[in-house]
Amino acid sequence: MVWGIIILVIILLACAFLFFITPAKASEALRPGFYAHRGLHTRDKSVPENSMAAFAKAADCGYGIELDVQLTKDGQVVVFHDFNLLRVCREARMLKDCTYEQLQGYPLENTAQTIPLFSEVLKLIGGRVPLIIELKNESFSNELEKKTAELLKNYQGGFCIESFNPFSVRWFKRHVPRIVRGQLLTSFDKEGGVRSKLRRVILQNLLLNFLAKPQFIACNYLYYKNFPVRWCRFRGCALAAWTIRDEETIEQLQKDFDIIIFEHFLPKVKEDKCQINKA
Repeated sequence: MVWGIIILVIILLACAFLFFITPAKASEALRPGFYAHRGLHTRDKSVPENSMAAFAKAADCGYGIELDVQLTKDGQVVVFHDFNLLRVCREARMLKDCTYEQLQGYPLENTAQTIPLFSEVLKLIGGRVPLIIELKNESFSNELEKKTAELLKNYQGGFCIESFNPFSVRWFKRHVPRIVRGQLLTSFDKEGGVRSKLRRVILQNLLLNFLAKPQFIACNYLYYKNFPVRWCRFRGCALAAWTIRDEETIEQLQKDFDIIIFEHFLPKVKEDKCQINKA
């Protein structure tokens, strides 16, 4: 009798776990292929990441583009990865504490490039290549989601959104379900970035998929061979791998992933103008 109860509890827990992590199926609108991580930026930083120059170069070469969006103090949607300006702009300030006008005084990697508006990037690309748009939102406010969706409302081109924040992904499921959405995944135990142990367990095991219903999972490729990711694949969800930095890794992963996000090398050299710095 006791063993029967234990087995029943185990079965119920397993079913609950599978319910929590089950995603939506892949959308036909998702564009498979190669995407330049933060644009086609260079290792020597002469073409900075998430810059208009990097995006123009990627589009000219025919690669998709992965980029990051977040909000300024005055509510502008800008393209920038870090929450702090220190690494890229050499300024110890939080981006959210700066207005867009103030940000224009902080060059990217000591070049002539500055932090662009998301609207400027959309105008530059103009639908020439597909976009993966990561929403950098650690709060429960949906201002970033609302403003990003509004900017994309009349955009004529392929795109999808993704976020580490399942509630950002869920917002798009509820309010703009036509937009393809993805859940970002890494090992926070090894990579850091999340202090709460409970939150790490939830995020690393995709336990909020039942709310967000992502149509693709964007994995740190070092940690994709776990059961939740394999289950998502089994259930028809698409997979994206980040960030790949050599051809050998692409050859190992390409059969398992629909999207490859790369940087600092070219998976396919199309033209001389697509050559990038390899120093």
